Amino acid sequence: MRKKLRRAALFMALLCAPLAHAQNSDLGEFSAKGNGIVVPAKSWDVSAAAENQIETVHFIEGQMVKQGDLLVTFDQVFKQWDARIAELDHIQALSDLELARADLARMEKLGATSVPEVHIIEARARVKSTEAHVEITDLNAQKAKALSDLQLIYAPFDGQMSAPRFRDNANVVAESPEIGTLYQLDPIHVRVEGTFERHEARILAGETHDSVMEGLVLELELPSGTAFPHQGRLVATPFEFDPETGIGYSIAEFPNPEFLLRPGMKVQVTSYEKEN
Repeated sequence: MRKKLRRAALFMALLCAPLAHAQNSDLGEFSAKGNGIVVPAKSWDVSAAAENQIETVHFIEGQMVKQGDLLVTFDQVFKQWDARIAELDHIQALSDLELARADLARMEKLGATSVPEVHIIEARARVKSTEAHVEITDLNAQKAKALSDLQLIYAPFDGQMSAPRFRDNANVVAESPEIGTLYQLDPIHVRVEGTFERHEARILAGETHDSVMEGLVLELELPSGTAFPHQGRLVATPFEFDPETGIGYSIAEFPNPEFLLRPGMKVQVTSYEKEN
């Protein structure tokens, strides 16, 4: 019964809201208003590419970082040795290939009258086998170099760090959780609840989904009741709706250069249809 009353109240609020809001904005015709929860636009787990020991964790909980900032340093000595060993293996394989080709060329120059045909066939096979070994050692060297480089982890974008889950000198294994998580705050997303009636009406009137999305401009009210200084846009409509309440969740995106919006904040979002 409560769910039915809630749905009816929400529908009446949306139905009557244009009368209350039509004079409140020059952005266009009022479309809808709903409660929302701020969520990160993007997140990235800081994790080890291979088992190793952490040398230094360079971030603390809540720290703002810039793209390219160093987040974690792992013990690099053994990975650097592995990379050098793989490089030397490749150099040796190249030398073996050079010798194998020279041996084959010598046999072919002497010809079948001086060298048994079976020896020439074996020499050709050795060249092919050594060529394959050269390619394998080259890939191993590239892999070892990549793993060595990954012992320094840098921030891929600007954002705010979670609390580190490991301390300096900790051993990280394959089953270990991520070391921390980086959250993008600008832009930032808001998960907004609402119904589909208005969107449905515009689609049935002949508009496309994309044109409806592009035709909306959003305003946001902070938990304090203060108007957020930046306008947003709708980036995704609900994937599904609650069968009892008819409510779904859209994703709105807002610029957030001052970091006023933080994940978990409860806000209100109002949408307006742009005037043509």
